[in-house]
Amino acid sequence: MDAKMLILGLQGERSYAAVTSICFNQQGDLLLAGYADGHITVWDVQRASVAKVITGEHTAPVVHTLFLGQDSQVTRQFKAVTGDSKGLVLLHSFSVVPLLNRFSIKTQCLLDGQRTGTVLSASPLLFDEFSGGASQSVQGNGTVTGSSIGGMMGGDASWKLFNEGSSLVEEGVVVFVTHQTALVVRLTPNLEVYAQLSKPDGVREGAMPCTAWKCTMQSRRLPANTENMPAEVVERVSLLAIAWDRKVQVAKLVKSELKVYGKWSLESAAIGVAWLDDQMLVVLTMTGQLCLFAKDGTVIHQTSFSVDGFGGDDLIAYHTHFVNIFGNPEKAYHNCVAVRGASVYVLDLCILLFPGFSHGRNEFKF
Repeated sequence: MDAKMLILGLQGERSYAAVTSICFNQQGDLLLAGYADGHITVWDVQRASVAKVITGEHTAPVVHTLFLGQDSQVTRQFKAVTGDSKGLVLLHSFSVVPLLNRFSIKTQCLLDGQRTGTVLSASPLLFDEFSGGASQSVQGNGTVTGSSIGGMMGGDASWKLFNEGSSLVEEGVVVFVTHQTALVVRLTPNLEVYAQLSKPDGVREGAMPCTAWKCTMQSRRLPANTENMPAEVVERVSLLAIAWDRKVQVAKLVKSELKVYGKWSLESAAIGVAWLDDQMLVVLTMTGQLCLFAKDGTVIHQTSFSVDGFGGDDLIAYHTHFVNIFGNPEKAYHNCVAVRGASVYVLDLCILLFPGFSHGRNEFKF
C-alpha cells in the first residue's frame, strides 16, 4: 500500500498557533487537535479539511484532547474531552448532519481548577479493536454531586465537577490526575466517581504523572451450588496503570470497584507508560530505560533507548506548559510511548536515525 501524507493547517492568524495535543477517534476519520492559543479544531481526515473550529472556550494551551469511545456511524454523534494548562476541563458533545456534513456542538464544564490545581494527566478507558464495542460502560454505585467531587479533588469549592445538563454526558470512564490526586470518573449517564487515589508517599513535588488503561475479558468460575447458571461467566476487566515519579501503581476496575493490587518503585522517574498486553506493562524512565514489567511489578525485560550519552529526558518529546507549586515549568511527556501488536513506539524529540528504526521514532519488538 502506498504511503500518503496529509498536511492539515489553518489559514490566517490561527495558522501561527502551535499544536499542543492531538487525538484520533477510534474510526480514524477524525482528528481532534488542541492549540497553544486555546482553540480546538476537528479535522476531517478523509477530506483533509476542517470539520469544526471551537474558539472562546479555553484561554490557555490545550494539553488534553480525548475522544470518548466510538461514535455512532448512523447519527455521527460523539463526545470529546479537552483540558488546558490552567486546569479547565470541558466535555464537548458533537452532532453531525450527514448530508450537509455540518457540526453542531454543546459544551459542558467538567472541572474548573482555578485554585486547587491542574489536571496533569487524563486518559479515557476505551475498548480496543479486539474487544469490540465502544467505550467502557459499567454500572456505578451512585451519582456524586459536584460539591462532593470538588472536595475530593482538593477540598476547595472553587474546583467544581459540574453535573448540570447530565443528559449531555452519556459515555466514557476517564482518569484525571492532579498534583495530589487521581480520580476515576464515569461520565455516563450521570457524573459518578468510582475511586480516588492519593499521591503515593515519596513522590517529588511537581512530578508529572502518566497513565494507561487496558481493557480485557476474564472468565470467572461460579460457586458449585449456583443453580440454573453457567459454570463460568465472562466479565470485562479494566486495568489502570499510574506512574508517578518513581512509584508505579496498578489497579483493577471491575464494574464500579477499583482495587490497587500492584505497587513498586523504579530506579528513576517514569516519563511514559503503556500496556503491551493485559499481563505486561511498558515503562519509560528519565535515564533512558525501557522496562517491561509484569502487572505485579516483576521485571521481565529492560533495555536502553538512550543514544550517544543522551538521557531519556533529552530524547523524548515533551512540553513545559505546566508549572509546579514553586512556579517553575515541569517537563510533561504526554503520548511519548505507544504500543501496536508486539512493537513499542517511542516518540523522539527530534528526527533520529537508528539501524532498523524509523525516522523520528524508535521501535522495539518483543
